[in-house]
Amino acid sequence: MKIFKSGIQREGVYLRLRDQSIWVAKGCCDLEEGVVAVPRVVENRKIKRLGEAFEVIEKRYRHYLVKASFSFKEIPVIPLRDIEYVYYPSKEPCENAPRSIVNTARKLLNVLWDTGLDAYVTGSLLYCLVDESSDIDVVVYVDRDIKDLINMFLKKISPKKLDEESKDLVIRSVSENLDKYSHSVLLDRSLHEFVFEGFRVSIRYVMCNNDIKRVLCSGLSGHEYVEKIFVVRDDSLGIYTPSIYRASDSLGEEFILYSHRIRFANLRVGDKLFCRGVVEYCGEGFKRFNLDYSECLLI
Repeated sequence: MKIFKSGIQREGVYLRLRDQSIWVAKGCCDLEEGVVAVPRVVENRKIKRLGEAFEVIEKRYRHYLVKASFSFKEIPVIPLRDIEYVYYPSKEPCENAPRSIVNTARKLLNVLWDTGLDAYVTGSLLYCLVDESSDIDVVVYVDRDIKDLINMFLKKISPKKLDEESKDLVIRSVSENLDKYSHSVLLDRSLHEFVFEGFRVSIRYVMCNNDIKRVLCSGLSGHEYVEKIFVVRDDSLGIYTPSIYRASDSLGEEFILYSHRIRFANLRVGDKLFCRGVVEYCGEGFKRFNLDYSECLLI
């Protein structure tokens, strides 16, 4: 099967490589070398943490790491020749999954569509490796601000917040570089992670328009390790993936904070974060801070 690059570099798309590992495409930035992606299933073992994914890459897939102009560290890029199959987000869940989760996923998608949202199943319900820990993963593609539609959708389904046991499970399963208290606070606020008819749901609202690409795909002129307190000044793009915030430090310097993880999709104006990580100096004159490669806590 010949694989074409068009439409693959998109959050929610999964790749099966020739060694049968499953990878998920990450980010908005296109590279001629292939698809930016991280492993999710290797030798039938699910990988949920970014740090764990990079450990696997270092041990087994070091040859996929490349230096990209927009990143201070090497990133994994899969050449098309190594991709055996592409799982595009689907309007229909995997038929081999238990009926209960399939029917609930269909019901959720129907409400999203009726609200006018371009929603699809992704994750384990897409590539058919559902187990007792699986939730319903949904991706919604947007090209403009749709907070009004998101609020309308949530009112229709009246989702339940994660209880303490569910929050603890999420934190133990995926949390890294964020303390337990901060992650718990963000889960309590979350519009992306909740319970619907007995199943955990995880929804990403993906926006990768040209303005987002200009911010995240700009080449770097340098980088520097820092410890800073950031105050969120603008959260208008935080709800989307990638999450983008305008922030300032204690000296009033302005920064762009960003993340591809939905745990950071619920920061608010006025939030203070103490972070250790890398400031990326962009050629266009602004400064970025990647929350995914940092250690942070709410203060």
